[in-house]
Amino acid sequence: MGKKMSSSGVAPQRSYRIDEWGAVNFAVLLIIIGVFWIIHPTIWTEIGRFLSDLRPVSFNGIPVFVEPRGIFTFLYGVAAEFFAVLSLWLFSLTAIRLYQHSHPRLVSKTVTRAVFLLGLGLFSWQLQIGGLAFRSIVPLIVILLGATLIIQGLWNIFIVK
Repeated sequence: MGKKMSSSGVAPQRSYRIDEWGAVNFAVLLIIIGVFWIIHPTIWTEIGRFLSDLRPVSFNGIPVFVEPRGIFTFLYGVAAEFFAVLSLWLFSLTAIRLYQHSHPRLVSKTVTRAVFLLGLGLFSWQLQIGGLAFRSIVPLIVILLGATLIIQGLWNIFIVK
């Protein structure tokens, strides 16, 4: 299938708006990472311990997943805090975008990312308190990702048009 041509015989240019908050959003992410690094100076050591502790989990002799052998409540707690703070920023950015009448697609992307990160924070917190087994994380993240993509898609279909 070819591109639709205008009456002048030239393919119309795709119009899109530049995300005016993109650089600010990235800067806030860097600041949050820096603050967490200061508050939790051993975080990189903990991440290294976590990654080196991952072991394969097999199903019918086929490795399908990795999970840690140890319990990393400190790391899960920091992750829960990080995702909560980041989602709080994105919900604030959503409010700013709505106030500024930003393009509805930017609003939907921002709010669905905030919901996704809030879900990751909830999962991390449940890992920390022992309410969730680590091997449940991947399927739950897949479900959460699917749900947020459906919400974003429906928003774009019915609101953006």
